[in-house]
Amino acid sequence: MMMLLDWSGSMCDSIKHTVEQLMNLVWFCQKVNIPYEVYFFTSEIGESAWNKGRSKQGDEVFDYKYGDAVMDKCHLVCVANNRMKKTKLDESLMYLWSMGMNYASRYSSGLVADWEGDNFGMPSELYLGSTPLNQALIAFNQMIPIFKNKNKIEKMSVITLTDGGANWSFGSTMGDDNKVSHEGHGDIPVIKIGKKSYSTKGEKYFRSDEYTGLLLDILRTEHQVSTIGFFVTKKIRTWDMDRYINNYKDYQDKENKRSKLRSSMTKNRFASVESYGYSKYFLLNGKKMNIENTNLDSINDNMKSRGIAKLFKKSMKGRITSRILLNQFIQEVA
Repeated sequence: MMMLLDWSGSMCDSIKHTVEQLMNLVWFCQKVNIPYEVYFFTSEIGESAWNKGRSKQGDEVFDYKYGDAVMDKCHLVCVANNRMKKTKLDESLMYLWSMGMNYASRYSSGLVADWEGDNFGMPSELYLGSTPLNQALIAFNQMIPIFKNKNKIEKMSVITLTDGGANWSFGSTMGDDNKVSHEGHGDIPVIKIGKKSYSTKGEKYFRSDEYTGLLLDILRTEHQVSTIGFFVTKKIRTWDMDRYINNYKDYQDKENKRSKLRSSMTKNRFASVESYGYSKYFLLNGKKMNIENTNLDSINDNMKSRGIAKLFKKSMKGRITSRILLNQFIQEVA
């Protein structure tokens, strides 16, 4: 499994619960010996984070040729993998959780801090930025074969965890004078890998989703991977749902599908929908992503065994259903 975590500004009020969901998935992979690498993609790391020999920005990141699409800056930060020793993994996840806590306390209204002690400031290189998801997927085209070879595997999943569309991509190209040109802005891109050419499917997708879907399709075709997407949404709005409701007979059928989707988001905390480029795609209810743990504090000496059993059963049910990412991933690998 290789996972991409969205480290963009719009994630600020859900990043803590998202990280906690991710941590449960990491612990599961660690327990059952599934090879994994988890990265967050960011636009914020710059020269101050690395020495000049290692860090490049903007149009220096790639060696562009005439006609190449010019990409935004993107860095991938590995926060967990199966080769880490336990102490190092625990330390890395602790820092990741602390960063999530920092942003949650800064941007979430009414949050009561769960820790005691000092809340350290955030380095500017780790600020939440824009969403260079497509740039990260382009990098994965070279990273997936390395991961497969390193872990001696053939089948694997690529997982994205985001809350918004990717940055605009393929809008600018390198001109013949070695300067960036915007003349082809809006044209349908053609991506060439070896002798193969790939292009988008058509007009029924949002342009950002279209490019992301194209890149995911390339990863699936070139590397035989399954692609799983988790999209965190804070508001279940009608127009948001309509993006994922395509094949309907009439207005009533469309309304029934909306109702079913909304019900699943409320009851199950997620809904399974179709999205271009993804083998499986899940909408996550951003307001119900908190992890529930077994809480038996209300048990007292006067309770009967039936009452204790009922309380335990209720606590365990919440403990299982609240781990949304883990549950859906287990369904895919089972």
